[in-house]
Parts: sequence; structure tokens; C-alpha cells
Amino acid sequence: MEDKNRRLEELLQTPCYFIDFLPQPIPPAALSQFRTIQYHLLNGEKRREIKNRIVNILLKLLCFFPAFALWDGWKEQPSPQLIEQAVDTVMENHSGSLYLLFWQEESLLVFEWDALSLSLYHPSQQLLNLAQTIARSEGFFLYQS
Repeated sequence: MEDKNRRLEELLQTPCYFIDFLPQPIPPAALSQFRTIQYHLLNGEKRREIKNRIVNILLKLLCFFPAFALWDGWKEQPSPQLIEQAVDTVMENHSGSLYLLFWQEESLLVFEWDALSLSLYHPSQQLLNLAQTIARSEGFFLYQS
């Protein structure tokens, strides 16, 4: 477990891509309006739709790449129920994070409570290509931070 925690910390320092509902980063002049919209989406009727899209992205990636999930301890090959419950809990409680460590790809995927995106650290080319295709299939975009 210590190795996974250390690897997680190392990967958080590597280049990052976003799987986002927006096609590019928000310009500074638009941040206030974005925060209003983000709050509305995370707390309104659209919340369930966004949650389902995020869960779908995670589950689709897990079909192709073995992973450990950090959610109440490290879990190897997390079940679909665990992924859905974790995302739902994070969004409902407005706190927490879900980490997926794709060990064969040496990559990390992070979902955090205050984001309408996923952060993908140090993706292999294969993971990056598939993540882009999967993101598009769920109406999301992939871009480098």
C-alpha cells in the first residue's frame, strides 16, 4: 500500500490532462460566471446526468486498463458499484476524491468533488487516445492543462 501511495504522490507531479465538459480552460475574465454555472450544475437537476457521464467514463476506462481505486483504502479492480457509489458520495457530500491508479500504464485518474472534470496524470499514449474517444462518447473533451 505504501508503494501505491508513494506512486500516487509522484504521479500528481507529472503532466496533466483534463477530461472536461468544456473544450478548453476558462479564461480568467469568465471565472465568476463559470463558478455560478458550475454551482448550478453540481447542485441542480443536471447533477445526476453529470454524475452518470463521469461514472460512464470511469467504467469504460476500467474495461481496458487494470486499476487500483483509492476509496476507503486501496481496492484492486474496483467493482462498478464501488465506482458509482464513490462518485455519488463525493458529489453528494461536496467533499472527497476518488483516485484510479492504472498501474500498467503508470497513470493516475482523479475525480474531485468541486470539479466538472477528471484529471489524468502521466497517461500513456494508448490511455490518452482511448480517454479522448471515451470522453467524446460522453459529451466531454480532453485537453492538456
